[in-house]
Amino acid sequence: MARHKVITTDAEIDRVIEKASSLQGDPRVARVEYRADHGLDLLILTLNNGRRHVIPREELQGLQSATPRQIAKVELLGGGTGLHWPDLDVDH
Repeated sequence: MARHKVITTDAEIDRVIEKASSLQGDPRVARVEYRADHGLDLLILTLNNGRRHVIPREELQGLQSATPRQIAKVELLGGGTGLHWPDLDVDH
C-alpha cells in the first residue's frame, strides 16, 4: 500500500486559522492534557463549552514516534482552533 505525503503550505494554514477565528460561538479547545500512564496514551481536549474529546495519540499524524515529553509540550493556536507541537514541528 502506497503512502501519500500531504503537503500543506503556511499560507493555507494561515487562511484556515483566520477562517476559524471568525467562527464566533463555536467550541474551541481551551486546554490540552496528555495522559501517558497506566496503559493510557491519550490527548484530552477540553473545549470552552466544557465538553471533552479524547484522542488516542497514535491517531494524530506526526505524533506516532514522539516521546511523551515532546507530546506534552503542546501550544494552542488561533484561539483554540489548532494545536502546535514546537519540538516536533507538527500542527493540527
